[in-house]
Amino acid sequence: MLDLVYIICIVTLFFLAGINKISGFSGTVKGLGTKPFFSLFPTFIHKLIILGVIALEIIAPIIMVIAAMYPLYSSYGYYSCVGLLLFTIAANVVYHNFLVVPSQRMAFLKNLSIIGGLGCALRIFS
Repeated sequence: MLDLVYIICIVTLFFLAGINKISGFSGTVKGLGTKPFFSLFPTFIHKLIILGVIALEIIAPIIMVIAAMYPLYSSYGYYSCVGLLLFTIAANVVYHNFLVVPSQRMAFLKNLSIIGGLGCALRIFS
């Protein structure tokens, strides 16, 4: 039961972020287009990437909560957790690299904490 509470605590942030990205879709797409590597690609690629991120941020938390409730689905929870973990690492490098933008240090550290929490959550599903 406590594992379920922990999972809900760690995934609520992702779920709400996915919902917020829907309402701010065009701004999120434009923001991605300003990043160094991604500026090389056309806008429709940015849109596809953000659609994938939205799907991950909404679907993975739901799967993780279900997997925490029903151990039969723990492998789905594990892979959903890995997806969020890899996404958070990538977001830290692309959006919150405090070595490039010093004001992003706290956002980087916040994501680092989330990465640690997701790493711990992997143990629940394994």
